[in-house]
Amino acid sequence: NQSIGQYSSVHKDSFSNLPTNRHLEEVVVVDWPKMMKFKAS
Repeated sequence: NQSIGQYSSVHKDSFSNLPTNRHLEEVVVVDWPKMMKFKAS
């Protein structure tokens, strides 16, 4: 999925600074629906 790839590369630097994968997943769960809602509007 191209949009997921773009999202990952855009946030790569921020994600690399997070302490754990669990925290990373929480950020994605919160941010992903927001981005999808924004793109859909």
